[in-house]
Amino acid sequence: MNSAGAGGLIGAPGIATEEPSRALRTRVIALCALAIFLDGYDIQTLGLAVPGMARSFGVAPTAFAPALSGSLVGMALGAILLSPLADRYGRRRMMIAMLLLIGVTTLGVATAASVALLTTWRIASGLGIGALLPVAITLAAEYAPASKRSLLVTLTIICSPLGSFAAGFTAPMLEDAFGWHGIFGAGGLLPIVVAAVMWVALPESPSFVAVARRKAPAPSVTRLFDPRFRLRTTLLWAIFALSLFSIYSLISWLPTLLGSAGWERAAAQRATGLLALGSIVGGMLLAWAADRGKAVRALMVAYLGTAVVFGLFLVGPDSRAVWLILIALVGAGAIGSQMALGSLSTSFYPDELRSTGIGWSGGIGRLGSIFGPLAFAGLMALRLPATAIIGLLTVPMLLCAICVAMLPRALAARPDA
Repeated sequence: MNSAGAGGLIGAPGIATEEPSRALRTRVIALCALAIFLDGYDIQTLGLAVPGMARSFGVAPTAFAPALSGSLVGMALGAILLSPLADRYGRRRMMIAMLLLIGVTTLGVATAASVALLTTWRIASGLGIGALLPVAITLAAEYAPASKRSLLVTLTIICSPLGSFAAGFTAPMLEDAFGWHGIFGAGGLLPIVVAAVMWVALPESPSFVAVARRKAPAPSVTRLFDPRFRLRTTLLWAIFALSLFSIYSLISWLPTLLGSAGWERAAAQRATGLLALGSIVGGMLLAWAADRGKAVRALMVAYLGTAVVFGLFLVGPDSRAVWLILIALVGAGAIGSQMALGSLSTSFYPDELRSTGIGWSGGIGRLGSIFGPLAFAGLMALRLPATAIIGLLTVPMLLCAICVAMLPRALAARPDA
């Protein structure tokens, strides 16, 4: 990534300069995008299935809070413990292994007969979901040409909310045909099929191969706090945690909140899909700004604008059309910013530390995603209005804006200096 591709803040820290052929590059990035698409689908499935599962199990929707947060615990552990293994054993091996893990455990979710068993399977599934995203982002960045790296990585990351969007729109059909089991059945079979395709068609990263030939020492998380990385690591972790607190609170509970506000289940599921659709537009706009050296300014505007949108929920949307517009804007600002930051973070660390840095940022950040759904469940138990619960997310968005304002100082020292 050139300096413009990183928002004019830093240079490229050692991503391989020998570019592969265009056909190979396209194939690898497409497979990474497909893996991230399936990752996004599986992230969304539990939130979409909760209303139907609650009726099937004869419990209140809030009874699934442990399963929702348990899956996020698994995602955090997967990002922290498993994704760094891609810096040791290779991106290709880890992507295939994580897709198989997601597939098998999601099929286990589809067969669960109790909330406890469902929670256990979902934690295991979360391990693969949490590890797959940073590894796929890393591989895509290492195959993307330097002149378009920010754009192509953002396009790849966008496939996660696109997968969530697809889940929101296919869930009603799958549930009508197969019950809630069908939502997880599709989410389990597809990753296994894609893993088989990758076994044949996915090569290893040239950057990883180069590092392996140098027999560089195994990366350690302590290196993320070397003086040149310390502030950027701290800020990344804080922004990821605050952002994912907001995003996963909505992903997990928005269908249920909309139901409490009088929406039919299918309409609530499809409205939740607008979060993903809005994020695609927002992520692309932010990538466009980053390629023109305006990453920090664009992220500041996005986080502040999203805080304003959340504040408008406190006023109370007066029609479904207004609800839909605000939900799409939240997706553009909150999730779009998260994707843009994920794209930029690929240039924050050198080759041998990249998957570790991205994985730990996402893993620590997912602490926010764990506490978010639990906090929302507590607020729902107090019978607060849906608009009041959503409006409280103004606070983490404002804190994200403050952290972004500190990024230029954190990125002043080149990681390869």
